[in-house]
Order: sequence, then structure tokens, then C-alpha cells
Amino acid sequence: MKFMTYALILLLGFLIGSTCGEIMYLLLPARYLNLSVFEKGFLAGFAPVAIELKVVHIDIGLKFLINFFSWIGLLISSSYALIKELTAK
Repeated sequence: MKFMTYALILLLGFLIGSTCGEIMYLLLPARYLNLSVFEKGFLAGFAPVAIELKVVHIDIGLKFLINFFSWIGLLISSSYALIKELTAK
């Protein structure tokens, strides 16, 4: 149970950081967009796998957008999880 909680904290930190990076990319003036920090990220994951049954068709796939801010979100969420673990004792 504790592993799933920490995995969820890290995943949410990664996703929130990635989302914040994309929002900042859209909202910042054009003169700041040529900085390497605000470059568009890249997609990592696997292509959808189709499962065709007689009654239902299921597509399963997972892709993450990875950019600089997703790593910052991961760092912040892992720091939060570490501090939470150390202060719980």
C-alpha cells in the first residue's frame, strides 16, 4: 500500500510538472520561447494495442510527455514523499 501511494505521488508530480511546462510554453511571450528550458518535450510510451473481441473493441496505450518541467515536478514530489516519510517516524 505504501509503495502505491508513493508511486502515485511521483506520477502525479511528473504529470503536473509536464502540464505546467506546457501551459508556460503557451503563455510566455515569443522572446522567451527560444530558451532551451522551454523547448517542446518528447513523447515516451508505447503505441496503442488493439484487442478485438466479438462484442467489444479495446485500445490500450500509454504515452507521457517529457520535458524539463516534468523532471522538476518529479523532483518536488519525490522531495515531498521523502520529507513525509522521514517526519512520520
